Amino acid sequence: MIMKLKKLLSVIVFLLCLFFYLSAVFPSVSGGDSGEIITAAYVMGIPHPPGYPLYTLLGKLFTFLPLSNIAFRVNLLAVFFGALASLMLYRLTVCALKQIFSTGRELNLHLPSFLVSTVFAFGGIFFEQVINAKGGIYTLNAFLMFSIIVSVLKWSENTKNSGSIFLSSFLLGLGFANHQTIMLILPSLLLYLFMTERSIFSGNNIFKASLLFVLGAAFYLYLPVRSISNPPLDWGNPENLSNFIAHVTRKGYGKLAKNIFSLELVFRQNFEFFKYLVSQITPVFAALGLFGIYQAFKSDKKIFWSFFSLFLILGPGFIFIINPEPSSDDWPFIKIFTLPALSVFLVFSAAGILKLIALFKDKRYLSGPAVLILFVLLGFNVYTVFTKNNHGDDKITAEYGRNILKTMDKDGILFASDDNIMFPLVYFTMVEKLRPDIKVYDDYGWIFEHIYGDSFVYLSEKEQNQKRVEFYKKTVFGSGRPVYFTPGSRVQTVDRVQTLSFGLLKAASKGSISLGAEKHENLWNSYEKGSIYKSNNYADVYSRHLAASYMLQYGDFLIKKGEVKKGLEQYGLSDSIGYDDAWIKNTLCFSYDKVGAKEEAIKCGLEAVKLDKKSSEANNNLALALSHAGRKEEAAKYYREASKANPGFSVSDYNTALMYFTEGKTALALEYANKAISISPDYYQAYIIKGSVYYGDKNYGEALLALKKAKELNPSSPEARYNLGAVYLELGKNKEAKEELTEYLTLSPSAANASQVKSVLKSLR
Repeated sequence: MIMKLKKLLSVIVFLLCLFFYLSAVFPSVSGGDSGEIITAAYVMGIPHPPGYPLYTLLGKLFTFLPLSNIAFRVNLLAVFFGALASLMLYRLTVCALKQIFSTGRELNLHLPSFLVSTVFAFGGIFFEQVINAKGGIYTLNAFLMFSIIVSVLKWSENTKNSGSIFLSSFLLGLGFANHQTIMLILPSLLLYLFMTERSIFSGNNIFKASLLFVLGAAFYLYLPVRSISNPPLDWGNPENLSNFIAHVTRKGYGKLAKNIFSLELVFRQNFEFFKYLVSQITPVFAALGLFGIYQAFKSDKKIFWSFFSLFLILGPGFIFIINPEPSSDDWPFIKIFTLPALSVFLVFSAAGILKLIALFKDKRYLSGPAVLILFVLLGFNVYTVFTKNNHGDDKITAEYGRNILKTMDKDGILFASDDNIMFPLVYFTMVEKLRPDIKVYDDYGWIFEHIYGDSFVYLSEKEQNQKRVEFYKKTVFGSGRPVYFTPGSRVQTVDRVQTLSFGLLKAASKGSISLGAEKHENLWNSYEKGSIYKSNNYADVYSRHLAASYMLQYGDFLIKKGEVKKGLEQYGLSDSIGYDDAWIKNTLCFSYDKVGAKEEAIKCGLEAVKLDKKSSEANNNLALALSHAGRKEEAAKYYREASKANPGFSVSDYNTALMYFTEGKTALALEYANKAISISPDYYQAYIIKGSVYYGDKNYGEALLALKKAKELNPSSPEARYNLGAVYLELGKNKEAKEELTEYLTLSPSAANASQVKSVLKSLR
């Protein structure tokens, strides 16, 4: 009877997870990296570093399932290994409890194991991973990690049989070929082996285990072998040794630790980690875990030191290595990597539960209700997590991606940034083969085509930007094809390139752009938006971002159309949905400021800076809003913060110069204009400020030099032409003045001072 119940519980864990995961899984491509990961599996390509070869090949197998679309099939990989991981955690916990409690009813081992494995399976962060393709990397990682630990614990039951150790070595190699963080479990496993049977570390065993590890890790050979064939997705082009090493070692991502070490930062990191742990496993199971740690320490030192060290390495230790700022945009993604630490802590929770059962064995009137309460808590947690994260009808990313493609005219070229936009486009263009007439380029130059060269990612930010701008200008001026870019693209502000918002994109041209009100209206009416306005889809951070972005841009369109009230309503929806999105808040700050909604602009700006303190753009836009609201001193402070966040961000220096110029503080205006020019020598607007300051000081010679430079950099600037004409008038050069002022009216025929300029021109005849 007990054996049947044991098997039944393990089956229930797997089937329960499978049922809820299948009900909640995304029906198509989702946000983040999922589009890229799905595409890599389908075309057998190379995804972003370190390449994930094991996952890519397993994903390819799932693409053959005769179900729905390709994206859904690869999403099922995450579901399958999520359910398997939960099952393996159940087995792992049973094995660990056997060693902590050498005596006692065997059935009692399985009830706590069932409880904690289900708590893990329905933890918010883990549940988010099991319903999308990218999350499959983490569910596969969890399955392999739990399988390795189970193999090691099984070996301890018969240390003369080394087969389980060799199996775990091979699985560790496989895990390394999936996600390299699995290597963090090795120190604790070696400690457990050492404390159990030191003779296992014989030269022969070490050689065999190492060989099997290398055999599992050999899946990395897929990268150069496949890259030689030049698949459609060939990130990093790892076909030669240098590119292969750079890709596997994540060279392009730079240093792991991004912040300066401090005890204060370590304290905040650990505080946030333990707060996150409690939120994921509930306060009750967290308290039981503390009790279980004490019990393990008393009962079995091997399990205690091995599992406790494993918890510290996978949780606080990993965070210490990465050294993130808890208030940054990176923190939610860092937490995903610490999921294994939660599973280890839950093993201690199971020990705590089992000890409580033992304490209450003679008091069934207490033990029964206590276990029942735990099951009720578990049921409530399953319900709330499933309800919140049910994305079974969430097609926001798919709709947004198709809308982007719908926006482009025939043979269009798109410069795309933002993973939430780029990677769905990878999927739709390479897998579903939508819009074969268009070309898409990305900021990295490695996703669609290697347009910037293989070494681009290793260049400095300044060198990267120069290459981007050169290629962008060449495309706009010489391709003869419609050119677009996504909001937030690194090429959105380039001299002599005219831009215009068009639906979810911006059109770019070397001349003026006029697309017609009817074309704008028809485009917005044609967009798919069945999922975008469904609030039950907003639990996913990527879906929420795209929905908020859609509403923000639709609000821009309505306001330009003259429907200001409706536009502001869309801004309000975007603000509410994007409550934790720094980009949304920053863009809303700019948009509100443009329509004169000063308080809303400042509110969103302050929230953007709070969410991303190191964003020069957020600090700059907040400063602009404060300046327009007359709060000049506060504006100057945030302009300084923008420059501090990115010393190469010349926009904040230009805006500071402009603010001081309008205040009449010409010395400061000149100082910051020169600073902007020193950073960006092609910043023609800064030369206009400089020339205007000299003009006001009657230093017409210097004014002429500055304004001629502005005109040279951007001959299409009406402001440069007008100011240059004014200088020529003061110098008595009427012919030159007439030329510049005439060109000014050509470039800006509806200018507010057009009649005044015409009068001046008449007097020059």
